[in-house]
Amino acid sequence: MAKAASQGNRRAKFSRIIQSLLAFSVGLALFAGTQETFSQTEENAKKGIQLKKEGITAYIVRDESLDGIKLTMLIGHNSKLSQRIRKMVGRDVIPLIFSVSTLPGQTTYFNPLALEFVQDGKSWRPDSSALDSVIIMLEEKGKFGGVLEGGQTHQAVLLLPEWFQANKPIYIRYREQSDANLQLTQSLNGS
Repeated sequence: MAKAASQGNRRAKFSRIIQSLLAFSVGLALFAGTQETFSQTEENAKKGIQLKKEGITAYIVRDESLDGIKLTMLIGHNSKLSQRIRKMVGRDVIPLIFSVSTLPGQTTYFNPLALEFVQDGKSWRPDSSALDSVIIMLEEKGKFGGVLEGGQTHQAVLLLPEWFQANKPIYIRYREQSDANLQLTQSLNGS
């Protein structure tokens, strides 16, 4: 019982540290302006954005049908925090801190399964059947995926597999599959 309480206290402390880091990062990103942001154009959507080895990467996903911004993502990586998270989960992973939102007055859908990470020609996407093992929620009743309304933020830590190397470039893309592609994939998999 004492061990469970201790783990709960550690998780709460960890969540507060990450939330503070994200709040600071949001302020820093807003202060820095758009110099560090990435706008998803057709050419860049194929390659993705290179994540910073240390610090925050800002990623803007555009809605082509509305010719506007669909999602804004702040993705953080910190090697000291990564060591703590690895120790907490008991496995070798690359933890990335995500803060996803949309513009005020807008409503959109965020699908964490549309995130794709690429390194050395290999790509990885979260698997819907194993989402609980790769996402650490920062709030007890927090969300990471689903409908986002202006003013809402979804925050979590996403754990990339051990084959990713933090000292090499990692690219991220947000690629939603159309319903036709999703149905085709499901029928091929026998779902």
